[in-house]
Amino acid sequence: MSVRSNLLIILLGTVPTLAFVTVCALSAPNERTIFALVNAFLIVKMATTWLICRIGSAAC
Repeated sequence: MSVRSNLLIILLGTVPTLAFVTVCALSAPNERTIFALVNAFLIVKMATTWLICRIGSAAC
């Protein structure tokens, strides 16, 4: 896989998650809720990056 396709997949995984977190944070302005949503976003982003890395090459 090329770097361009990896970046595209990361963006496809990140943008909907970020949109979801933003909508939930705006609809429930609670500090603990926002903190939990940000953590969930980071976990999804790391998992997506790890999966792409595993599929793309063994060098990662």
